[in-house]
Amino acid sequence: MPVPVNLSVSDITATSVRLNWVRWTPIQLFLAGEQGAWYDPSDLSTMFQDAAGTIPVTADGDPVGLMLDKSGNGNNASQSVSGSRPVYRTDGTLHWLEFDGVDDSLAVSVIDFTATDKITAVTGIKKQLDSTSIVFETSSDSFNTDGSFSLIAASGSGTNSYRVISRGSNPIFTGSGSFAPAPDTSVVSLITDILNKILKLRRNSTLVESNGGSQGIGNYGNHALYIGSRAGTSFFFTGNLYSLAIRGFETTAQDLDLAEQYTAEKTGVSL
Repeated sequence: MPVPVNLSVSDITATSVRLNWVRWTPIQLFLAGEQGAWYDPSDLSTMFQDAAGTIPVTADGDPVGLMLDKSGNGNNASQSVSGSRPVYRTDGTLHWLEFDGVDDSLAVSVIDFTATDKITAVTGIKKQLDSTSIVFETSSDSFNTDGSFSLIAASGSGTNSYRVISRGSNPIFTGSGSFAPAPDTSVVSLITDILNKILKLRRNSTLVESNGGSQGIGNYGNHALYIGSRAGTSFFFTGNLYSLAIRGFETTAQDLDLAEQYTAEKTGVSL
């Protein structure tokens, strides 16, 4: 097909990103051995009904007791309590984990991010409520634990639609006001850099807010990763998880764009 002669530079760049996305998956974020995790509910081969990984997830409505990490780091997420497992759902096109907001959650016992002070996380979610809930969090309290970070759906007051927290030795957060009220389906990204005082919250490939305040010193920690709750005991998430990739390394603008495009397709969001 002939290429239009009146394409602008931005048109060509956007087209290039879309063409690259056809071949791109989040595994590209981990090819140099970067620490992190990638969870993909559309890949049934990575999910099991039990925490031991003996009963495969095969159909809509199956509980998910184990979700394998596709990054190559072996950071598999599990839930040993049968009644606290999220449920695999599909409409025939999209695939997701459904969290009930009562007791559902998954956890990785520990992820060692001590070699980095930079994190990029991209997730596709649907939040059903604007009550405070944890989408993902390292440690049992990211605001008060050194070397931690988190994504929260709404804030303590219920007025913030999304909020991200990062802490080296000092916590900061970003995400203010009321935007994207529930129910909301979005691609949400967290970009942090402790040393260079960067904390960014992006929604659907657009910067929502940034915070250049001091996160103190140090790298991230060797903490558990919780998905859908705080430490498996509180702030349970009510909604859907379509995709989650967390990378312990600086990510280029192009790879971030590609990750968000990939996640949008998994989530059913148009960017």
